[in-house]
Amino acid sequence: MTTAPKLALEVFNPEHRVNPYPLYATLREADRIHSLAPRIYLASHHADCNKVLLDPLWGHGYNDRISPFRPGVGRDDVPGSMLGMDPPDHTRLHRLVSKAFKPQKIQEMYALTERIVDELLDAALEAGEVDLVTALNSPLPMRLVCGMIGVPMADVPVFQKWSTAIVRGVDPDFLLSPEEITARYEAEEAFEQYFKGLAEERREHHRGDLLSDLVAARENSDLLSEHELHEIGAMLMVAGHETTMNGLGMMMTALHRNPGQLELLKADPDLVPAAVEEALRYDPPIQFTSRVALQDRELAGHTFERGDGIVLVIAAANRDPAAFPDPETFDMARYKDRARNAPRHLTFSNGPHHCLGAQLARMEMNIALRALLTRAPDLKLLTDEPPYRDLYLFRGPLSLPARMRP
Repeated sequence: MTTAPKLALEVFNPEHRVNPYPLYATLREADRIHSLAPRIYLASHHADCNKVLLDPLWGHGYNDRISPFRPGVGRDDVPGSMLGMDPPDHTRLHRLVSKAFKPQKIQEMYALTERIVDELLDAALEAGEVDLVTALNSPLPMRLVCGMIGVPMADVPVFQKWSTAIVRGVDPDFLLSPEEITARYEAEEAFEQYFKGLAEERREHHRGDLLSDLVAARENSDLLSEHELHEIGAMLMVAGHETTMNGLGMMMTALHRNPGQLELLKADPDLVPAAVEEALRYDPPIQFTSRVALQDRELAGHTFERGDGIVLVIAAANRDPAAFPDPETFDMARYKDRARNAPRHLTFSNGPHHCLGAQLARMEMNIALRALLTRAPDLKLLTDEPPYRDLYLFRGPLSLPARMRP
């Protein structure tokens, strides 16, 4: 194990934000497990990250307040209660929430997504030259999440403000200023008060939206508590918005930088699902996740004691040559040709905490990409090196200037 934390700490150096992948390769080649801070380690190999994600005895540690990432913090203090829970509480909540994602509801979301994409592209095509982040990538998931929950469109801007503060606060506390931590808690409190009013109204009047379904979801006599409803709303708002917004930006950037793949895609739109999947592997919107040993564990020859933490660099694992042949190449065929048997990328995690919204994010990215190919086939990004957002956990372009015409 690399004992000096200097190399592992480079993961959080803003100098690597534009292109972190050479650093990730250095991490994989240097060692399997790196020391990052007292009782906190880092892993970047696909096999090691996947093993941790699949093991229910690697969790978040907030139930027992043993997380070294936020010492003394309990699960109710973490944005999105499911994100801070471990089984069996997480299992119960996941089961209840999944009842609101029935096939009929997914189909309704599909139709709503198509409508939102068309409306946004109408405006973008009329303008001719736009920032794709503000014209499509950001408003699409925010409007969809708000539409799903039943939030009035007039309130979307304030939701956007709260989301920005909360998502900045999702990064490890040691990377945040006191002002950013305060802003996170203020946004969570403001959202909880707003969401409380929505939930109370849905108890009186079922309106057929996702929030109404969550209020009504039950397992025998088990219902979601008021606090759980608030926290799930925050999770849907932040994770649902950030993952899709950044995923769209990274996908468009990857296709722009790989014109041969883009031409193949234009010639065969049936490649869209494979393009989305390869984009999620190649440059994921979520760079890393973390886990805490709930019991003593062993990984790559290293013994972890209960309460030890590990940062799993998902983006590095997704380009591990031991798992993906020629991993630095963007290749849609990797997920088109089943005979190649590409392993699961880890962008949406794996195991007990596999992302509940993965299906939704894939749907949005598929619909948006098909619409762009059909309605704006000559879309051209106006920069090869877009600026990136000042975040660590999430990765995505701050802006994507583009030119398009009908």
